Order: sequence, then C-alpha cells, then structure tokens
Amino acid sequence: MKKLTLILTMLCTSWLLGFAQQSRISGKVTSSEGGAPAEGVSVLIKGTKKGTRTNSAGEFTINASTGQTIVLSGIGFASKEVVVNGNQLDITLTSTSSSLNEVVVVGYGTQKKANLTDRLWPSNKKTS
Repeated sequence: MKKLTLILTMLCTSWLLGFAQQSRISGKVTSSEGGAPAEGVSVLIKGTKKGTRTNSAGEFTINASTGQTIVLSGIGFASKEVVVNGNQLDITLTSTSSSLNEVVVVGYGTQKKANLTDRLWPSNKKTS
C-alpha cells in the first residue's frame, strides 16, 4: 500500500510541475516598415494546436513554456519563429507586400488582377 501511495504521489507531483511551467506570455508585433502595429497576425505554438491572433494594437497573449517556439505569420508578412525566453516578447515582422498588388482575392480562390480588369472596368475597353 505504501508503494502505491508513493507512486501516485510522484505521478501527481510530476504532473503539477509540468503544468506549473506554463506561463502567460504577452507581446507586441510590429511591421518593419515604420513600426506600425501588425493586426491579425497568427501566433501559434509550434507542434501544437494552441494559438491566438494579434489585436488592432498588434498585442497578443498566449500560455506557453520557456523554450517552446512560437510561429508568427500573417498576410503581407514573412513568417517568423521565435523561442520563448521570458514573459514579454516584442517582435518585428518583415513586410512582403510587393506581390499583393498583383492578386485579387475572390470568394472561392484567387486570380491575377489582369484577368479581372476588363470585367470589372468595362469602360477601359476600346470600342470600334
């Protein structure tokens, strides 16, 4: 009976220590161009399904352990991986918006802007 109690105590203690290592991580994500807040950036813990998004001020909070990797990605930004080493993270993402002018998003897919221009603005067509 003493052995069973000892084993259960050790299992509960190790579970509680593993749970206690999780802490609330907060941070702010900004753009490399002008330092503007990056809204709507996806913040995921690598290898898990835990994640969140940045608010309009570029701020986020997530529960993570020291040493875990956070993956940040968003439209118009290059993805970035950051290792958690404290409770506060300030991250700058590199903008990749140069190719956004060439794509128009539609409800079920994407098409090049050149393919849609004549249909959207028929006055641009030359009439004979």
